Amino acid sequence: MTETTASTSDVEAIVLELLKLSAEQRIAIGERLIDSVTPDVDLTDVDRAWIQVAAERARDLREGRVKAVSIDEAFEKARRAVDAVRSNGSESD
Repeated sequence: MTETTASTSDVEAIVLELLKLSAEQRIAIGERLIDSVTPDVDLTDVDRAWIQVAAERARDLREGRVKAVSIDEAFEKARRAVDAVRSNGSESD
């Protein structure tokens, strides 16, 4: 079997096309890509654990157990949490 190698620009073009799909479609494709990783790829225990976490999160999202938030919303929540920790920490100094 011959193996083809995609150029960086080919990969970028594919990604841009995939980003036009719905979240559900992108999740399904992501799961298929993860499943396509062959056993001969040398994955560490950490790699396998992250793949499992990603698959579980994707399933939770697809099945409606969790709601997606925008990256801006996620960063804002993280900033508020960090600010709260900093505020509490400075008061105890």
